[in-house]
Amino acid sequence: MDIIQVQDLVNVEVDSIVEECITNPDILASDAIVHQVSEKAKIAKDVELAM
Repeated sequence: MDIIQVQDLVNVEVDSIVEECITNPDILASDAIVHQVSEKAKIAKDVELAM
């Protein structure tokens, strides 16, 4: 993985957090980050269990 791919992944994650904050203005950015990380962890666990 090169730096461009890493930056693209970071941009996608930041965009996702910004979108969550825009669609739910009452949420704090820190809560949006926690929610995103929790969702990614759940998906990773589901994938691991499926393997």
